[in-house]
Amino acid sequence: MSLFPVADTGRRRRAPLLAVPVALGALLLSPTLVAAASPNPATSGPEPIAVEREAAGGETPVDPAAPIDLTVLQFNLWGKTTSADVLAELGADVVFVEEAQQGARALASDLGFEYHSTGGSAGVISRYPIVETDVLQTPGTQGGWMKAVIQVGATEIAAYGGHLEYRYYANYLPRGYAGDVRGADFPSEWQGWDRLAAPVTDVDALLAANEASGRPAAAALLVEDMESERAAGRIAVAGMDMNEASVFDWDERTADLYDHNGTAVPWQTTSILDEAGLVDAYRSTYPDPVSHPGMTWPADTPNVPVSSLAWAPEADERDRIDYIFYAPDERLSLESTRIVGPQGDIVRGERALPVTSDPIYTPEAAWTSDHKALQADFVVCGEACLEASEPEAPAWVAGRVYDHGDVVSHDGAVYVAQWWTTEVPGASTTGSWMERGEPVACAEGDVRAWTTSQVYTGGERVAFDGQVFEAKWWTRDQRPGDPWGPWSATGAC
Repeated sequence: MSLFPVADTGRRRRAPLLAVPVALGALLLSPTLVAAASPNPATSGPEPIAVEREAAGGETPVDPAAPIDLTVLQFNLWGKTTSADVLAELGADVVFVEEAQQGARALASDLGFEYHSTGGSAGVISRYPIVETDVLQTPGTQGGWMKAVIQVGATEIAAYGGHLEYRYYANYLPRGYAGDVRGADFPSEWQGWDRLAAPVTDVDALLAANEASGRPAAAALLVEDMESERAAGRIAVAGMDMNEASVFDWDERTADLYDHNGTAVPWQTTSILDEAGLVDAYRSTYPDPVSHPGMTWPADTPNVPVSSLAWAPEADERDRIDYIFYAPDERLSLESTRIVGPQGDIVRGERALPVTSDPIYTPEAAWTSDHKALQADFVVCGEACLEASEPEAPAWVAGRVYDHGDVVSHDGAVYVAQWWTTEVPGASTTGSWMERGEPVACAEGDVRAWTTSQVYTGGERVAFDGQVFEAKWWTRDQRPGDPWGPWSATGAC
């Protein structure tokens, strides 16, 4: 939510973040700042602020074969004076900020990081170089999606930051409050933020009000652009204040909790992201919305009157509306995730401690946002890293007995034994050895190439002749591409 409208292991360890006790309001930039990237001239809408960083005087070389820890933070600043100490304490590498105004610029300056922002609500801050930027203008967001392509070692990550429309807050309606839902198709009582005569529990009406926000359409645009970036070989990650609940949080398990008033609502925006195959970092780690609801708003912010934190003071208005999503990619693995901020929430206009199993970390630095933040710790392992992590297959030895699962190399290919054998690998396409295909970069990520001797079962995917194919049933030595055969084309490489 927004309290004021915004204008429409071998791993490479991170160097310690500077614990700079400089407040967000310190907006003067160092004279040593240097331009690191230029905005996309084809982008419509507001001109992005130039990506900048503090001159570092030499950076530590990155071993392309080593995995890299990457801490990602999603953080609504609430337009307040947020200290860089919070980010320093968390060891953040990439930060998605909302209600930031000039906050992205100020925090990046304090930390010596790069940033991408138009000076509006959303922005992206990065320890690593930003090599390309764009703004995806669309209704349903407050200023568009901020896209920054970040170079992490030898791997490029398309990072999207967004602050979605705060009005049309349809998850207030079942709680008996208006969510500033506007338009001739809706009751005038739904405008503003006042209490309603009765809760609205008609799911179709709730979904219609939510659709009118433009948030689902904004999600569809995000998915489309992410797909193009993945096709270009980039990892895709997004962080956002969605101002909308999750389809996985409002189901039958929670219908009688948090003033949902018996409703199970398939909220559209998270549904679109999920159907596109994106992963909700928090909910994928903690799938039970009862034991781990993951509430991020409203937070029990210290030294702020409850009247400034509660918008529905006679309801339980808690929701998880802040997210980190990412596209599945073998180069990116999620290690852990947690909520960051005050332990408590605001419930019916009162400060209250949650009775959940959510992991919540409260920084020592002062917390000034009405949201809790979300932290996700990833490991990035690029192509060279993946190759280095796979043990080299030993050479096949004539006359040696091999058993099921043994892996050997022979004549430049890698083979896996299906059963006890002394056969020469590659001698037969239907014999005891299966040739393992090499990874091929495809739109959905790396897919192994089809080989004649590999056994495939229904659902397995291969790359062949520039396309991805999925096996319909058990098959071996049947070339993909025959419309009557065992393979269905599903995408491009």
